Amino acid sequence: MACEQKLKGRLHVKPKAVLAYCREKGVKAVDIRFPDGLGRWRHFSIPASGLNESMFEAGLGIESCLPYQNSDEQTPWILLPAADSKYLDPIQSDPTLVLMASIQDAWTGEEAWFDPRGIAVRTAEAFRGAGLADEIMVATTLPFHLHSGINHLAFEINSNTETTFGAGRHDPDSLFRSELMNLAIEAGLGIERHYRGALSSSEFLLSAKPLVQASDEQIVLRALTESTAMLRNCSVEQTGLFSKCSLGFVKGNEPSLGGARGFGLSDLGWYAAGGLLKHSKAIAAIASASTAAMSVSHIRASKPIISDRVLDTLVGIEPVSNDPRYRSLIYRDIPANCCPYLTLSAIAMAMLDGILHKTAPVTELAESHGEFEKIEQSRKVHAQNLADDTNFLLHAEVFPEQMIESIYHRLANAEE
Repeated sequence: MACEQKLKGRLHVKPKAVLAYCREKGVKAVDIRFPDGLGRWRHFSIPASGLNESMFEAGLGIESCLPYQNSDEQTPWILLPAADSKYLDPIQSDPTLVLMASIQDAWTGEEAWFDPRGIAVRTAEAFRGAGLADEIMVATTLPFHLHSGINHLAFEINSNTETTFGAGRHDPDSLFRSELMNLAIEAGLGIERHYRGALSSSEFLLSAKPLVQASDEQIVLRALTESTAMLRNCSVEQTGLFSKCSLGFVKGNEPSLGGARGFGLSDLGWYAAGGLLKHSKAIAAIASASTAAMSVSHIRASKPIISDRVLDTLVGIEPVSNDPRYRSLIYRDIPANCCPYLTLSAIAMAMLDGILHKTAPVTELAESHGEFEKIEQSRKVHAQNLADDTNFLLHAEVFPEQMIESIYHRLANAEE
């Protein structure tokens, strides 16, 4: 999975530029969207004529129920649209602008503890504060099953006839993916490729973007996929599928993970990999808890080691080019329907902790871990794993304690 290491972060966009963009594109409506921590978003729409510069600083009031809002806690929350996170919605008949928003306390201006997008923002700031990176560049995959009433899997298993696609494998969803790719590009997303994935799934690879933007684009593409499927009388499903991400650091427009350590990594990359492996159980807990519908169990399919050649390890290394400076770390075994803001932030914070504590990665499996990839982990096991390993998430106050507590209780109290 390619993850370019050159700085591709968006320049700061002023609200005035957003209004000019609306006039240029003939935008009729503006959809304000904010994530709920479960891999989904909530939204409301306003006429484009109602959008003005002051909204980007003063915010918009909201009375609808928010995630994690207790019945006895009536804090007046506001939504603050992000001018640098705008997309066109190609599904709507009238030109519609999508603006992602953060959630704040109307009186204090403090970010809501349950706002996962705010956690991703603070994660990026923690790396800058430590002087380690200007940006965390992330490329993610989006796998899904397309259900259209035809049993494509049965066709594949029962057919002895080789077809044009995928080394003799039938690819019945390629036309849908091609249409979706064009819509995604029209919306302003960075699509690197689409292809037939494992388990007869369809898969998209999003281009490398800074952490917050990568999370935005993941959730925008997910919703666009669902909308496109509905228009085609199909449905999409991500349950039981796993995603992966490719991560790199950029400082002063230069990559920093390539070097002379093992697997062609720099000291920074080496210790970052160590942090990923050390905190992998806590990462899995957060990923499991942040899915819209938690599965009965999360099966770890990857060996808890680092390798540049074995594909079923939890952490891998990818040479982006033949230039040895350009390396990225691959993290696998992410539930496809988890909240990208929370999961990617936890992954990045594990890397930061590994660097700060100079944690060396595991390169070989111990004999006791020979069947590790077959172990089934219940939600209560995830809850205990999170309880045992939370300090790396609290660094620089990135993850609020209330958020970690809510994740723990969601796991501990869930019915198996």
